Amino acid sequence: GPLMAERIVDQFGLDTLDVIEKKPERLSEVDGIGPKRIAMIAKAWEEQREVKGIMIFLQGHGVSAAYSAKIYKQYGPHSIERVKENPYRLARDIHGIGFLRADQIAQHLGIDRNSLIRANAGLLYVLGELTEEGHVYYPQTELIRKAREMLKVDPEIISKALTELSEEREIFIEDLGGDRKAVYLIPFYLAEKGVAEGLERLKDAPSTIRPIHPEKAIEWVQGRLGIELAEKQKEAVLLAANSKVL
Repeated sequence: GPLMAERIVDQFGLDTLDVIEKKPERLSEVDGIGPKRIAMIAKAWEEQREVKGIMIFLQGHGVSAAYSAKIYKQYGPHSIERVKENPYRLARDIHGIGFLRADQIAQHLGIDRNSLIRANAGLLYVLGELTEEGHVYYPQTELIRKAREMLKVDPEIISKALTELSEEREIFIEDLGGDRKAVYLIPFYLAEKGVAEGLERLKDAPSTIRPIHPEKAIEWVQGRLGIELAEKQKEAVLLAANSKVL
């Protein structure tokens, strides 16, 4: 607690942390601290030392204290190993850390700007940004151009990234014929495919609505409501009355 902490600092001053880490038995010099409390403090310090090392490492590479805490909560004792291995995973695993921030951390760590892990993460980021603009997929040629502009990497690296992401089922590349290909993020591809299959099922399923004579029905409704439909409006109503999907 704060009172006991104050007593310890009053006793040891700037040497407090050194005493706790290297000579915890000296804590008995503080009034009110016995062997049991010394053991508790030593154990807690040992547990927190790991956290301290991780926090110092992360903050030394441009990560704020708040995000460092989130990273430790996600990866625990493996935090440094995970971040060194692939800092771009932070964009996916840690809320609030996007590709751009992860890229800054990667540069601090000395990750090559032409590395495949950077190209992979960058491509997913670009596709994600395009979906925010309303695109379900994006033409592959245009996607490569946009990724090159943003990442400043060789087109060969982008092509390798496309292949690897496709193999890992992060993206789906659809052949549209000729040289045209469409690149989807997997969730959007599955969604579009699911909608199409749902429409097919709906179209082919037997109707449960009793048959009517749409032409007669239109005449009756027009008289009842006191309106007269234009020819195109009648055509639309007839199509709707006779079609499972329109």
